[in-house]
Amino acid sequence: MGLSTTLNIDYEEQLLRSLIAEDNLFPHFQPIVDLRNGETIGHEALIRGPEGSVLYSPDSLFQTAIRCGLLHTLELSCRRLSLQRFAELKIDGKLFLNISASLLGTPEHQKGLTADMLAELDIPQHAIVIELSEQHPFDQYGLTLEAVQHYRGMGFNIAIDDLGSGYSGLKLWSELQPNIVKIDKHFVHNVDREPIKRQFVKSICSIANGVGCSIIAEGIETKSELLTLKELGVTIGQGFYLGRPSQKPEDAPQEYTWLPKQPREGRDSDMAETASVLVQPAPSLSQNDELQLASQLFRDNPAYNALAVLEEGRPVGTVARAKLLELFSTQYGRALYEQKPVSVMMDDALIIESDMSLEKVSQMVTEQDAVYLNQGLVITRSGLYLGLGNVRDLLKKSLN
Repeated sequence: MGLSTTLNIDYEEQLLRSLIAEDNLFPHFQPIVDLRNGETIGHEALIRGPEGSVLYSPDSLFQTAIRCGLLHTLELSCRRLSLQRFAELKIDGKLFLNISASLLGTPEHQKGLTADMLAELDIPQHAIVIELSEQHPFDQYGLTLEAVQHYRGMGFNIAIDDLGSGYSGLKLWSELQPNIVKIDKHFVHNVDREPIKRQFVKSICSIANGVGCSIIAEGIETKSELLTLKELGVTIGQGFYLGRPSQKPEDAPQEYTWLPKQPREGRDSDMAETASVLVQPAPSLSQNDELQLASQLFRDNPAYNALAVLEEGRPVGTVARAKLLELFSTQYGRALYEQKPVSVMMDDALIIESDMSLEKVSQMVTEQDAVYLNQGLVITRSGLYLGLGNVRDLLKKSLN
């Protein structure tokens, strides 16, 4: 290690100790939003160092604290300052507080410390959500049922942070039975473009509904991601698209452009629905994929009569099940064609944007060739593939 590196490390440690001792840390609050109506239901408390400092960002602060053995001291300081600022600003809704698993078993952590802080600041315990995480590699014992019961017994709601990252997962979820699970931002990023991530989120929402657990999607950065998450069943979100961390959150609710318009009364209200209600996540192909892969996908997905063919995430056509089966059923058909690219038998597709009204979709379908009644619809968001739609489902919606 060079002299300059040693000096930098020494300087950062001294600076961190000074920031903690002088309470020169600044709580920020990021909104957590109900995606059904745009209401802010709470805020996550985050911390920043002095602006312009080498320890301004949370990553720099906590990495320095880990290196210097000051993590738990920093975390307790952050908790106290966040609660004080939350009470001072009289912020509505719940406050999400991050607590690492390793803190609970340390001498620095005094039993009942958080409850004492709340009583002193006149903050009701039901306003606090404890976010437990395994964010640090030395949390070797992981999150435990004892840790969850410790806080749950004091009247707090419990959230498990970053589901799918680190060494947390479905086993952890089943053992700890939290009130809330936060989906790691890895699965949210580009969820509108990646079918595997959509299937993961859809499965998590299904499990949550079955066990009475709320889901929060973290790291939402685009409108397309948000709308896709809503379609998959996510009802609560957090991320830069919904609001950045701020020292003083907005008092007035924001007017979000992604909120649905109020439907008209009667039959028109049904038809005011959009093609997004028809989306079924389905596998796709690229033009260079071989026809044997298409055959395998049709065997694995018997519900679909066609599969979308994509180029850089955008649909450029479809491959029809019936047409492929007919080709492979001819003498030598499979042997001659199974290694040919999908592009040799690609058909045009009826491509529908997910925000198109069902009324407009119905008009488009009736104006097309009857082949689309069997092959179905290819549904996109901003031109990027979302999934397939069934014309039969469209007719059911139209007749309601």
